[in-house]
Amino acid sequence: MDSVGRNEQIVSQIQSGVGDRQELLTELWVSNMGLVQKIIHQATGLQQNVHRQDFEDLEQQAFIGIMEAVRRYDPAAGVKFFTYAESYIRKSIYKYYDKNGQALRLPAYMRKRIKEYTQAKENLRSKGQSATIENIQKILSWSDNAIRSVVETIRKMEMQSLDSYLNESDKDSGTVMDMIASSECVSDDALSNPYAEELHIELQKALVELSGREQLVLKALFYQGYSEKTIAEYMGCTRQNISRIKTEAFKQIRTGKYRNALLSFLSVPAAKRARKKIVQDFNELSEDERNLLL
Repeated sequence: MDSVGRNEQIVSQIQSGVGDRQELLTELWVSNMGLVQKIIHQATGLQQNVHRQDFEDLEQQAFIGIMEAVRRYDPAAGVKFFTYAESYIRKSIYKYYDKNGQALRLPAYMRKRIKEYTQAKENLRSKGQSATIENIQKILSWSDNAIRSVVETIRKMEMQSLDSYLNESDKDSGTVMDMIASSECVSDDALSNPYAEELHIELQKALVELSGREQLVLKALFYQGYSEKTIAEYMGCTRQNISRIKTEAFKQIRTGKYRNALLSFLSVPAAKRARKKIVQDFNELSEDERNLLL
């Protein structure tokens, strides 16, 4: 039986409790080690012979992803096991990086593709054309897999760390957020309006005062348009936790040092309601917390 067929057989045995579970998992792991290492390299840019310790840590995370895939795999879906497991392996790797505050290293070819993608997008916009993924793909003459890989990489890098450099040794390359530009977050029309641009600047200042996790949640929700459910799945927590983080972040913004500047952008009735809420939140803070905000 070929290796792929054997994968499905092993998973079936594990799920049904037939045979030695540990031996079966070991066989599944060893026989697919090359594929696992390829996924790790594609996801992080790490080289096994160069970043040995980091690579070994990620192999452990990949194994966790495989075990989760074994638990959830349904052969009736008609998908090969490792095709199905790849997303769980990547998810486990990204969760590990998020938890440990590390930045993913993108391979050179992916950095090059992201820059080409960004340039094509800006060229379309400068000509007044719609910068859709389909139009960008036509300009670059990329395959469906190539364009999908770049788009997914950009989104995952945004989720993994909003401040991750594309190459830690090349600071001039900027962040992913820099590359896709503010126009991804705010429309071109809005930024051409001085009033809206000033508001955008004040909001960015307020966001910097938040913790990394709070910034991540707010930007993922309101800048990239992810749902609370999607963010919760990525961060490995409940939807209620995301809602709580969002609520706490808003509270900090309302009681933070940029509260008055932001209030000035509201209409009179809205400003009055916001001020009332600010006073209420501020009164709930301890003396030490108030001093930190002043």
